[in-house]
Amino acid sequence: ALLGIGGFDLSLKVWERLAPSAPLRRVRLIDPLERTVTATTPLLIDERVGRYLMGEDALDRRISPLLAPVEGGPLLKRHRPLIDDLAGKLRAAARPWAMITGPKDSGRRAAAAALAHGFGCELVEMKSRLIEASPDLLPILMREAILAGLALLIDMASPEGRRLVEERGDEF
Repeated sequence: ALLGIGGFDLSLKVWERLAPSAPLRRVRLIDPLERTVTATTPLLIDERVGRYLMGEDALDRRISPLLAPVEGGPLLKRHRPLIDDLAGKLRAAARPWAMITGPKDSGRRAAAAALAHGFGCELVEMKSRLIEASPDLLPILMREAILAGLALLIDMASPEGRRLVEERGDEF
């Protein structure tokens, strides 16, 4: 019904938002019952999304085992201007994500935690090995990050973390 209201411009915007690569479907906020979406295709929402819309905010039980809290530690003063600059660039990005690199014990986790905190997010580490074993959960993980206000850390020192970013980085 929505596709016929508001003329061509509104209909075009609705179709764009229902495209497989658009955020609504990419992060599994909605799922069509059929592969091809038409004006009569029923759209489903996961129970987690429905509960979120009703005010209940609990992490999807399929995702909880894939995440671990991160203790970032104190941010070095000399890193603050770099984090602030990076935050400004991320605010302007359509799909914000950053790669913070450096040798072990260089303050990468502290920098990531400070960056996440600046956006009002909790920093959690993705257990790349578990995600690699269940690749279909990656879109759900992305949805949960959005709904729960999580910033995701991928440890690039692990082979699984490197593979995840190399093979699926475009999905973030």
